[in-house]
Formats: sequence, structure tokens, C-alpha cells
Amino acid sequence: MLKLKKTLCAALSLMLLLACAACQAHTDPVVNTNPTETTSSQPSPTETTAEDAAPTEDDSAASAPRTLVNGDFRLTLPEEYAELLLTQTEGLENGMLFSVSEKASVEAGEKNHPGEDWGAGWLFSIGAMTEAELNQALCYDMSGREVFAQDGNGTYYLIYHPTDVRIEREGDITDADMEQWSTLNNWAFEQVPAAFIAENAGLTAASRGNSELETWLNRAAWLEGETFTLTTLDYGTVTPDAASAAAHLPGLLDGLTVEWQDGEAPDGEYLVMTFPEEDVRIDFFKGNHDVVRIVTGGSYETLYHCTYASGESIYERMDAWYMEFN
Repeated sequence: MLKLKKTLCAALSLMLLLACAACQAHTDPVVNTNPTETTSSQPSPTETTAEDAAPTEDDSAASAPRTLVNGDFRLTLPEEYAELLLTQTEGLENGMLFSVSEKASVEAGEKNHPGEDWGAGWLFSIGAMTEAELNQALCYDMSGREVFAQDGNGTYYLIYHPTDVRIEREGDITDADMEQWSTLNNWAFEQVPAAFIAENAGLTAASRGNSELETWLNRAAWLEGETFTLTTLDYGTVTPDAASAAAHLPGLLDGLTVEWQDGEAPDGEYLVMTFPEEDVRIDFFKGNHDVVRIVTGGSYETLYHCTYASGESIYERMDAWYMEFN
């Protein structure tokens, strides 16, 4: 009988212990022992250039709009795209502030090409330049970079993007993959610049052209050691200096639209701008005020149609500059 009582007491004690454990399981909070699984974690920094700004993976892809912060600047990712993107705000170079890539392509690139980084999935980066830095950049081809904003302190903001297609998958790229890639690119090009301006106080929209003609005009003003001449049949050749070019550059470039033009060059007189060391000649036609011809290497010709919203002609503006020396 005593043995039975002891057995019953042991059973009752075990039942009470199990009941307490079950109760504790319902009341104790769950502790996250993995510090990387938070909504505010930043991706690990990796070395990045302006051309290839593919970010490292952020393990905390959110299901709600996610705001990236770098210093005083913010960039909010829309709710519908947040889980599809990887971002980087640290470890960037060359004035970069934010870099955004498609997550699926980055992950596929890591599996397909271990140890390599060719920028798979990179969609865009946002960076800043001083006015002096931008003036130098405008002396060369700026493919893959566009100015979209400026502040009141002489800083310009650019969106950088690849000039090739960076989508990648482990297997075949499906129609659904391409649709997602196109959607993200459309968001990057059509919405991000305006959203960035709206989200960051003190910024206003801005742009700078980088056509072949605009590049040569910028070189005349900003590229150290560049020499050029202006010539007409009536008054001959003059040699303005860089300071003169810089003074006239705003009047030549502000509001200018440059479009490639098919066909042959018109007949008639023209004002000639020559870069002798580069073997480049630019003809501003007098009789056809909107036509400019650029001749490189002595024989290769390209025609451009140049217009201003004001209705003035580029020949008239170039001639006004030229006549200051006559």
C-alpha cells in the first residue's frame, strides 16, 4: 500500500511539472538569437565603383516600404519592390550615396560565378558631384550617368545605371523574370529621380546635356590645356581662351536641344570652331541656323539639329561670342 502511494505521488508531481512547463511556454517571449534578422540591418560593405555598384545582400528584406539612409539623405523603396531588391549605403566610392540591385540576379550571379563580381543585377546608384567635378566629367562621354538634381551649395546629383543588361538567373530567363526586370528598371528611370528630390529637402531638378556638341563646348571651357579657334570668312580666325568660353557657355548650353540629323550638310557660309590638337572641326551654318556639322579626322561627318526654346539659333549665339573679338 505504501509503495502504491509513493507511485501515485510521483505521477502527480510529474503531471504538475509538465503543466507548469506548458504554461511557461505560452507566457515567455520568443528571443531572436540571430542578430542579422532585424528590419534595420545594413548590408555588408563591399568595394564598389561608379560603373559597377552591385550591393551585398541584406538579409532583412522587408514587406513594407523600406527607407535607406546615408547621412542626411534618404531613399524609400516602394512596398511592392522592397523584397525584390538588395541595397547598399556603406563601402561605396566616388561620391556614391545609394546602390540598388535586383536580388534574384545578385544571388544567381553568386552561384553561377563564385568569387566573381561583374555587377549582376545592378539597377542604379545615386551619387553626388561638386560643380567642379561635374564640369570635368562633362568634358567626356557620360554614358550611364545623368544629372537630375542640384542643391543650393553647388552640388549636383546623378543617377548611374548600367549600359548593358545585368539580369541573371541560375537557369533559363523566363518571361516572368524579364517582366520583373523591366518593371524594376522602369521604376528606377521614371520614378526614382523625382522621388529622391521630393524626399530630400533643398534639392531641385536639374539636367546637363552630354551630346557630342555639348561635350566639345565643355572642353573649350573646362579642360585644362585645350586650345581652339573661331573662324569666319569675313573676319578670319580668333583664339578665345578658356575663361571666355566659360563665360559664354551658359548662354550656349542653357535650353539647348541637340538631335542627330540625317542627310547631307547644307550649302552656305558657316562659323567654324576648330580643335587643332584633336583634329575636330565644328561648323555652325549661317544660312541654316539650326544645323551643326562636326567633322572628325578630317573626313567623318555628323550632322545635328540644334534648337532653343526661345527660338534663337545657335549660330547667332556663337556669332555674338565671335564678334567680341572683332
